[in-house]
Amino acid sequence: MKKLWPVVLTLAIALITILAIFSSILGWNIVLELLSHFQIQYFLVLTVLLVVLIFSKHTIPILIGLFCCTLIALFLLPWFIPDNLIVSNSSGAKVRILSANVNLGNNDYTPIINLIKIEQPDIAVLIEVNKKWVNQLEILEPLYPYSLGDLKYEALNVIVYSKRPLDNSKIDYWGETPHTSPVINAQQTLDNITFDLLAVHPLPPFKPSFFQSRNNYLNRVSEWARSRTNPIVVIGDLNITMWSPYYKKLIRETNLKNTRKGFGLLPTWLPDGMPQNWSLWLYHFFGLPIDHCLVDPQIQVTQMQIGPNIKSDHLPIMVDLTLPAPSS
Repeated sequence: MKKLWPVVLTLAIALITILAIFSSILGWNIVLELLSHFQIQYFLVLTVLLVVLIFSKHTIPILIGLFCCTLIALFLLPWFIPDNLIVSNSSGAKVRILSANVNLGNNDYTPIINLIKIEQPDIAVLIEVNKKWVNQLEILEPLYPYSLGDLKYEALNVIVYSKRPLDNSKIDYWGETPHTSPVINAQQTLDNITFDLLAVHPLPPFKPSFFQSRNNYLNRVSEWARSRTNPIVVIGDLNITMWSPYYKKLIRETNLKNTRKGFGLLPTWLPDGMPQNWSLWLYHFFGLPIDHCLVDPQIQVTQMQIGPNIKSDHLPIMVDLTLPAPSS
């Protein structure tokens, strides 16, 4: 038995590694794609198994375990490395954007309202708001006199609140009929720099029809991004992690960059059934990074952070951006 358990642990490590890699590379069907999102958890399990394996003092199983952990770490570590150095004295216009899925079942409006008042984002994108939420959020109107959104859906609504006018604004519904979900397209001009904003919330891919609708939605995001001439910002609950092949396809087609690059993994969502009042550090072990801000490469990201617990199953995200200076 003492000789058998290192073999069992080694096999478990190898199988988890194969699942993690193949789901991320070949996860085009709904089951494999869902499994691709748990790279953080795969790495944590592999680390625990490796630590146990080290006590066996069997060299070959330990080396296999180290190799497998390193492979999965390569999926995670790049998110802690910035693409380039942050230039704090950039001459472009500065904009702060907050996005939060407040959760339809959440009736505690105070945390997100207080967060918005404290952080003072230029634009706030709020998701899963219904009529009760909109009524409570009217308190923000003196700070955010401009807003755009509707209440067509009970659970999928997206509303944008802004300190400045939203130009050429439009509400649309993307995805596969009948499972479409809203998208808000607007422009804003700061210091003679105009950028396009897309506030998004595709369906969660929990069943085949939702899976197809989300993927269709992402294709529309890609088409929209490639049709723009201004710098662009795509922000919201995308219901996908960075390890899905569908996410990688979107990035490959649009050349957008994720603002969390260089700031860490920043998980924002805990799966259903898990306590939402857990300490925030547990999000780093059990959460998934499905709330994103994707920006044009010419937009400088000076900061991205996740916010405090707002009594939702999502944590808010907040980004500080510097728009490219207008050409002289």
